[in-house]
Amino acid sequence: MNDTINDNVYLQKIYSSSYFICFTMRLIGESKYLYIGRGSGYEGVWCDGARVESFLRKRDKFLEYIRRHLSSTMIKSMTIDESDRIFSIDYAKWGRINKFTFFYNARNLYFANFFFDPDKGTTRLFKSWTMKTEDAKSFSFDIFDDVGRSQLDKSNLNLEISPLKSLLAKEKRSAMTGASGGKSKKFLNRKKRRILEDLNKVNTISKLKEMTEAEDLTRLPMKNKIDGVKLNFKFKDHYKRRDEVFTKIKKLNKAKKILDLRLKDTEESLSTFKNISLENNLRPIAPVWKTQKNTKTTTVSNEKNYKVISGEICQLGIGTTAQGNDQLRSEWAKKTDYWFHLDGDKSPHIIARIDGNVLTPEIINLAASALAEYSQFDYEEVNLIYTQVKNLKGVKGSAGKVIFKKEKRIRSLVNKNWLDLFSVD
Repeated sequence: MNDTINDNVYLQKIYSSSYFICFTMRLIGESKYLYIGRGSGYEGVWCDGARVESFLRKRDKFLEYIRRHLSSTMIKSMTIDESDRIFSIDYAKWGRINKFTFFYNARNLYFANFFFDPDKGTTRLFKSWTMKTEDAKSFSFDIFDDVGRSQLDKSNLNLEISPLKSLLAKEKRSAMTGASGGKSKKFLNRKKRRILEDLNKVNTISKLKEMTEAEDLTRLPMKNKIDGVKLNFKFKDHYKRRDEVFTKIKKLNKAKKILDLRLKDTEESLSTFKNISLENNLRPIAPVWKTQKNTKTTTVSNEKNYKVISGEICQLGIGTTAQGNDQLRSEWAKKTDYWFHLDGDKSPHIIARIDGNVLTPEIINLAASALAEYSQFDYEEVNLIYTQVKNLKGVKGSAGKVIFKKEKRIRSLVNKNWLDLFSVD
């Protein structure tokens, strides 16, 4: 395995099925996929050329924990314990070498994470079987002695390795057996209809072009609505208003290109559609977590812990505290607004309200730049995760935490001068 993993292995994405965690590793000139069994008969590590297919993908708190710590890091090497079934992934983050370790015992998976915490400025150790994170100066496989680590008699071990493809095929058969109907042709037709409705709004371009030829735009009110598209003037001067109309046309042209691509993808999906998609109902195999009762209490504050900044192409709402993140979502955001967060790093929640509700690369870049600054990260690029607000659900008793779905991930450049485009409300 260490022949594959060297100092140039970058972890791009992390997926999970019910039986495996799958790491996308980018090597020089190619991608490889590292599979780690979740236990219960799926123990070990495999390296393969194919990632886990969409139908088998699952999410749980184990995957989210791994993503939070290992996403966008460099794998340096893997270490195997000489005594028992334990292996460790050495990964680089925050300028330090950290260790994420897996131990299989009695068909159960235990894991530990030895990592540098930049907020505390110390190295820390998390153990799944205690659910505690404590300061630690060094790491040793001996920590697993508490949960059954021993000196195995390797002469009696069954060293036969089951091929990964056969194990994934077995998982798929189990998933198909208990699968239920998921997204249908009706869903795709509804999606197409909404795209066409948005395109109809964008086609207001022709009417806007006619406006630019008008002799006197000063006769129009400051706020206008043309076929559902808002046109709010900032100036009264005819020529400045004409420039504003041209700017609106430029934005709508960009939006039209994006909508055309979405329409093409949807129509291709409809043309190749055969049967109702199936939904995988297999439950992910969980590692050993210590069960804890939630003893946290939630305090309600009337203080506004978020800010809103307005620019020409959108408004950005930014949570300034954990409670502010919740307030921003529940008090200010609309269901069709877009929510952004750093993928794998701590950050505030940012919600973008967009005129016409068309998300463009420029808005994604603004959200990325704002997240980098408000997270106090001096990054040139950041990894983002985003979805619409309607796909979020707050976690009761945990301020600022959300469960999300239909999310997308993207890497974006950071513009240090992004705030020049906004004014604080």
